[in-house]
Amino acid sequence: MSVLILLCGHCGVPESAGSASFGTDVEARWSANLCHAAEEALRGTRSVEDLLTVGPDLEGQILVLEAAIRSGVDPLRIRFLDVWRVGKDAGDLIVHIRGALARMRATGGVKDSPRRSARTFRGALPRRSLLLPTVRYWAPLPRVDASRCVADAGCDLCVRACPASAIAGGNPPRIAPELCHGCSVCLAACPVAAVGHPALDFEGVEAEAGVLADGPRRTLLVACTATLVSLDSNELAAAPGPWRLLEVPSLGSLRSEQVLRLLAQGFDRIVAVGRGPCCPEGQAPFEVARALLANLGVPDRILFWNVQVGPVASDWAKALPSGGRPLPAVRSIHELALALAGSGGSAIDLPGRGAGLVTVEPDLCTFCELCAERCPTAALRIEDGDGGAVRITFDHELCDACGLCSPVCPEGALRVRSAVDPAAVGRRDRLAEDTWVCCRSCGRKVAPAAMIAVVAARLSSPAGLDLCPDCKPLRLVPSR
Repeated sequence: MSVLILLCGHCGVPESAGSASFGTDVEARWSANLCHAAEEALRGTRSVEDLLTVGPDLEGQILVLEAAIRSGVDPLRIRFLDVWRVGKDAGDLIVHIRGALARMRATGGVKDSPRRSARTFRGALPRRSLLLPTVRYWAPLPRVDASRCVADAGCDLCVRACPASAIAGGNPPRIAPELCHGCSVCLAACPVAAVGHPALDFEGVEAEAGVLADGPRRTLLVACTATLVSLDSNELAAAPGPWRLLEVPSLGSLRSEQVLRLLAQGFDRIVAVGRGPCCPEGQAPFEVARALLANLGVPDRILFWNVQVGPVASDWAKALPSGGRPLPAVRSIHELALALAGSGGSAIDLPGRGAGLVTVEPDLCTFCELCAERCPTAALRIEDGDGGAVRITFDHELCDACGLCSPVCPEGALRVRSAVDPAAVGRRDRLAEDTWVCCRSCGRKVAPAAMIAVVAARLSSPAGLDLCPDCKPLRLVPSR
């Protein structure tokens, strides 16, 4: 046995939910009162690698967690499924259990992965932590892959994105375990996927969503852990049947293209569910995805709701007319825009990161290369052309409008626009072109002509600008 499922009858989970077949490596145990009998339910679990619990409230989950750790289960291989809070239908619970199992299997090994200790549990401060201040709970700690990180080029997007100020700049950046909240916003902020963790990566989320989408078309509710642990059926203004519930560390842990990939699994809609300010900037990826689809003629497929305002609208649980327009399975915003609008489509402005268009003012650019050096994805490049030409080129598909390039331009020649242009997908465009000035003595490249002109205009005596550093003293300093 490698996976154990515990279900709590005291919390209203029907015994029939544990009778389904979940695989030969899975055992399901239903307990009439798991909340107060965790030790008994976990007897004989020394061979368990993964534990999935359905039923206990937050305090009961802690008791199960502590008992499971004492039984030898890695705390990062323990998952709590909260869908029982909004519905007790056995069929729906079974689908969600299968989805959770798919995510756990896709997660892979976490034995040696970074982790942090904290007094909070699943985003809340339990009573047990107040009574026993020394109690600590384990949670994943994102790690930075130094081989992929581009902090040495000036990227600090993860540092700026962290709402807890837990990431210090460096090469690579350092994440302070005592400050990290586990929101995973840093994963979404990194344009080169250098920040990650097996228990937090999107592959597991996508695997779970794929199972939840199986069967009749549904509405997917995406909610952060802090919202889920307090969610109840009164906050859904419809029978729970049409809903599918997906947990993420925070709404801001997803990138806009990942939101679209979830929708493309086959859901009618995605509703991001938050509770007040629980997820800083959590609406951003959903707003970008919503705006893109609305401009492509696919409106009302991605929505956001704050449950503090009232129950989730019942209309959002209804099937779309004619089943809705299916989305193609794509990997990026650029691919989706091209698939739905065609190569002749116009550029679509977006309200945030996801895709970007860069323009350069040729009369101001000196081809200093600072923008290309700062670009973390190589969307911008300085390239040599025929006949001594030097060019700035741009690959739209590689740009997510991170905005790192524009501030470093000393001439103010570069602009970044959050937008996607189907006509620019699949090609590298030339933004500006100049010619190299070569050393009049040895023929080596000195600088682009535009840079020579700018420097010459600022010097009272511009002599020797067409000489390389090696030849300049030989030609300009009189010999004795």
